Amino acid sequence: MKMLLVSVIALAAAASQASFAQTLTPEQLAQRAIERRAVEAAIWGMPVVNYDLMLQEMLTKTAGKVNQMIYWGRPLDWRNQTLTPNPDTLYFIAFFNTRDVGPIVIDIPAASGLALATTSLGPPAFCAPMGIIDINLFDLLLNNNVLPALAARGVNHGTFPIFFLHNVVMSDGDPTNLNNCCILGYHSTNNAGTQAYAVAAYSDPGIFSKPGIRDIHALSHEVGEWMDDPLIPSVNIVPAWGHVGQVSGCQNNLENGDPVTGSDFTVAMGGTFPFTYHPEDLVFLPWFARVSPSTSVNGWYTFLNAFAAPQAVCH
Repeated sequence: MKMLLVSVIALAAAASQASFAQTLTPEQLAQRAIERRAVEAAIWGMPVVNYDLMLQEMLTKTAGKVNQMIYWGRPLDWRNQTLTPNPDTLYFIAFFNTRDVGPIVIDIPAASGLALATTSLGPPAFCAPMGIIDINLFDLLLNNNVLPALAARGVNHGTFPIFFLHNVVMSDGDPTNLNNCCILGYHSTNNAGTQAYAVAAYSDPGIFSKPGIRDIHALSHEVGEWMDDPLIPSVNIVPAWGHVGQVSGCQNNLENGDPVTGSDFTVAMGGTFPFTYHPEDLVFLPWFARVSPSTSVNGWYTFLNAFAAPQAVCH
């Protein structure tokens, strides 16, 4: 009976709206269009205004500058005059301005790169062409050419350059030998050890057998590892671990993405162009430190609670 009543009310309301819409004058329609645009301006304008307010807070109340990252070490209070501050969130924000930084072109010699058509490796076909470049040459170009050029434009140790490769991965050696493929990203420091940076492949779905390895998966892996282990060679040393994830032997660095490579969760974004991203699960410190039970949130060892116990002694 309630469903019927609701249906009748809905039909009556729809009929009323349809009848009312037929009686609108051109002036009323114009007024409604203005009102609708005002609502849309508020919805779309709020994030822009909020972004600028957060930027001004950084510029006026901290030593931070544009193209640097800022970490608010305590929850925001009334002194932070932004539109929608979350009082229980610690904000970690990057404000980028690429107006004065033009493109830098890297020319990869034919012998150090390989382009694969969607059917190059037989069925099933890739969803998009894929490129492979020699990681050794690419990193040499970054350190000898790209990073010095960026430094001349203001990029320094207070910034974290990220190089995004769309459907391009790396090989450890000759890219025509597919046994050397595929490295989806890495993080490192420059020749002087003073400038951290990262490289990550943005892959379309269907290229790799694990469905979660797509879009920002490699990026989340490298950024997470940079935050825990920013200096290369590593100085954040933990008990030796291995034989898990992408690690076949033993290593003793705090690389929190390597044990769970390929394990993803989804983040759905709405708006005009909705999209679902696939960041990677990451491992917490207690797993590396062999702490039991875990002192991390919920007593877990990863974001997805992938491990029931800390790592064992690696042999």
